Amino acid sequence: MTTTQTDRLSGVLGNTAIKTPCAVATTAAITLFGEQIIDGVTTSASRVLVKNQASAIDNGIYLSDTGAWERTQDFDGSRDVVEGTLVKVNGGSTTVGFWYVTTTGSPVPGTDAINFGQASTVLAVVTAWAQNILSAASAAAAWVFIKVGAIADANTWAGTQTFASTIFNGAATHNADITMVGASIVEAEGAAVTAASSTNIWATDGNTVHVTGNTGINDFATAPQAGAWMKVIFDGTPLLTQSANLNLNAGGSNITIAAGDIAYVYADTTTQMDVVVFRKSGAALSIADASITAAKLDGAQSGSAPIYGARAWCVFDGTTAGTNAPTAGGNVSTLQRESAGVYLGTMSTAMPDANFAVIPNAVTTLGAGGRSNLCSGEPISTTTFRIRAIDTSTGSAIDQKLISVAVFR
Repeated sequence: MTTTQTDRLSGVLGNTAIKTPCAVATTAAITLFGEQIIDGVTTSASRVLVKNQASAIDNGIYLSDTGAWERTQDFDGSRDVVEGTLVKVNGGSTTVGFWYVTTTGSPVPGTDAINFGQASTVLAVVTAWAQNILSAASAAAAWVFIKVGAIADANTWAGTQTFASTIFNGAATHNADITMVGASIVEAEGAAVTAASSTNIWATDGNTVHVTGNTGINDFATAPQAGAWMKVIFDGTPLLTQSANLNLNAGGSNITIAAGDIAYVYADTTTQMDVVVFRKSGAALSIADASITAAKLDGAQSGSAPIYGARAWCVFDGTTAGTNAPTAGGNVSTLQRESAGVYLGTMSTAMPDANFAVIPNAVTTLGAGGRSNLCSGEPISTTTFRIRAIDTSTGSAIDQKLISVAVFR
């Protein structure tokens, strides 16, 4: 680590790379005698960068005095200066900043001409950053200054790059494209967060986060910017509530999560998230009770009245004796002809109770000559219902060729 040293005999000792800062720098040739005002700064036993003398041999760093000036101990010997030696100037209205030796080789102060150029703003920033590292009291202190701000230009990184918090203490922002050639970006899993009404999945330190607990979730807090995304793995069973800020599976219903389910969260805005949920079991998502509205169906519905779907349906031939599977249907396993015009249906999956509606329709024969008859339906148990068909001309029970049934709850 390069540092500036001081001893009791010769004062400041030199190094060739970076010099101890000067109070001011000259803007024109001066007389190297007496305290004076230079670039708006009044000298007083000050380190002064003298760079504009008529003979460049007289340029260098001097210590001002009420009498004759002398070169400083770190800029007066054959090993004190090389091309690129840097000097920081702390004061002055026009010369404040960084200056460096432009003379090639290793010029000797007082013998060789020494010229200076002003460092660019970028070089000044980089040099100040480097000076902080070089002046740090320990390696741990030096790491504080090694952090990423904005990387605006093209960069080529060869080999495996590891960006850890021990190296970068600030957020990294890259303002240009990053193109991966024959390689990939390996993401990290961040610390878990606890489910809450507003669950902040963005507070973690990776692109994957586990959410623990069962508290219902209404939003995922505020994303760092629109376009950000996060992979969320649920360890508990929270209810995700559909809202303007939580767009579930393209505008679907509330979702009760099962442990192990995964969601991909994309920030449309910093507060409005699109969420796609995948079941760990691979099963299709179920629809929460009373969560479908007219606006979510592809039709001409209007108003705020709720919409309910059929819980079972079937089509069967009522003239077939015995117990048979329906011709077509859903959640109806068998139809039994109990007697003429009387049929017992059995559902595959039970209803929550026997308070459901059975809606039948029947015709005696198919085709243009077919005649509809009076049908009634009644729930028998959570898994069974009965259909009765009556001939409207005689009032007697009669077998029907085509019977269709829908069950609502």
